[in-house]
Amino acid sequence: MLALFALASAGPSACALDVTLTAQAAAADDGDTGGDELGGELGHDSGAPHEPGPGPEPHEPPLYCQVGPGSIDGPPPCETQWRSGQSCELDFHPELARTWVGPEGEHSVLTTPLVLNFDDDNHDGVIDLCDRPDLIVVAAELPKEPTQLLSPGHVYVVDGETLTTRLRSPYPVDPTVTPAVADIDGDGDPELVTLESQAATPGAPRLRRLVILDHTGQMVGLGDEWHPSKGGGAVAIADLDRDGEPELLAPDFVADTHGTTLWLPTSTPEADSSPVAIDLDLDGAQEVLFGGSAYAFDGELRFHASPANPNGGHAAVANFDADPFPELYLQLDDHRVLEHDGSEKAHCSSGDRNHAAIADLDGDGMAEILYGYHDRFELLAVEGDTCSKELSILVDEGDARSSGTAFDLLDDGHAEMIYADRSRLRIFALDGSVRFESPRSARASSANPVIADIDNDGAAELVVVSSIPYAGDLHPDIELTPTLMVFENQPGGFAPTRRIWNQHAYHAGSITEDGRLPGLELPTWRAELGFRTNPPAEDAGGMCQPPLIE
Repeated sequence: MLALFALASAGPSACALDVTLTAQAAAADDGDTGGDELGGELGHDSGAPHEPGPGPEPHEPPLYCQVGPGSIDGPPPCETQWRSGQSCELDFHPELARTWVGPEGEHSVLTTPLVLNFDDDNHDGVIDLCDRPDLIVVAAELPKEPTQLLSPGHVYVVDGETLTTRLRSPYPVDPTVTPAVADIDGDGDPELVTLESQAATPGAPRLRRLVILDHTGQMVGLGDEWHPSKGGGAVAIADLDRDGEPELLAPDFVADTHGTTLWLPTSTPEADSSPVAIDLDLDGAQEVLFGGSAYAFDGELRFHASPANPNGGHAAVANFDADPFPELYLQLDDHRVLEHDGSEKAHCSSGDRNHAAIADLDGDGMAEILYGYHDRFELLAVEGDTCSKELSILVDEGDARSSGTAFDLLDDGHAEMIYADRSRLRIFALDGSVRFESPRSARASSANPVIADIDNDGAAELVVVSSIPYAGDLHPDIELTPTLMVFENQPGGFAPTRRIWNQHAYHAGSITEDGRLPGLELPTWRAELGFRTNPPAEDAGGMCQPPLIE
């Protein structure tokens, strides 16, 4: 029996929210906002996909539904827009707001949940920012023992406000792979890119190929080759050479949007590979990082940070000094910070081959690093050529692989750190104290919590997935939690943020809020200092969105 419950602590006063309509937005029809009543109870969602009715012909959406030129974010909703520069404190009182359980026994998610407007909620013929965001997950029925074969999973699209199932794709996919979503063909509708896997003995290499699904969940593209893989990992999407046609970065190869293999790294990357696209030398073209190995957009090798372990480890991107170039944080048996050319900048003690998140936690303009390490959640600071471990917090893990994430939940200048282990979701203050915790059941995976505005209400939500633990790991005192759990702050909401989180190696400058790839990626390693974190939403110049009408 799955159970719902949460613990929370409260803070002092509350902030007022501003309601500001531009002349354009105020002129819009202010009828019923539509939407179903929130679920909230376990099993409330029937699991039956929503069948949208036929809509009108596509048209040019209003300006308040679009991302403007030179921007990556669209206007916020009018009803809950925060005042610019407001300085006051909200009560800190997170609550479990609503949940979703995968139907037909597919109760488990092993990968990071994604957020994007995936369907046409207001039936105006266009998928844009005036539609509600959706949660996209790959859910599966997991075996009870690690020696048993893993069954395929299926992609589910879940409405961000009501947590009703919008669609279940019939195509079976690899449940250990975090997909990526974006508009890859320029038609205004999003696509989802993931992998399918041939059955293999657990722990043994397997063969996998690309799968491309359209916004209705139908398969519209398959990879041209099956590639050997060590399993797990994540897909990323980037326009590497700025030719207007994105490339698809699978854990073990790079392909075009038709699924045709373009090139492979020098050797098969390690398990759980999560490639990263970033412009290392600021020449306008992006390099691809397979762990500590960097390749040009056409596959030419730039460097191996560790010649003994090519394509090994996991990389994250930030800026740790005053030059304009990004640096790499690499975990490969140890911790290292590398310059953009692969030379070593700082060597840090201990470490493993795990994912990391990067954020400026204390508002001092310098980035800090968050990661899981064995049974610890750790915070690392980098100054010059040295690293210092600021925090090491005991968590319920034996092999912590999730990065966790961070966000300034109350917009008070100090970010909170968020980590979900096998039995708890916890929110930490910068001194390591627990500000909030809630039960969460899961087996070890690289799925990290996500902060995004998933219902277009002008406030961030915290999204966490669950999975059925292995039979030997299920503690009798730990009850199973729902597949998806959404936490909100009451009253007043968390601070505003973006309405998107489109891939595991998420960084804000790589994607616009409406799922398009920017022609030239913004240097977020200088501006927001974030990786696997979501920044505050960009100022939209006073424009805002009227209520959604369905």
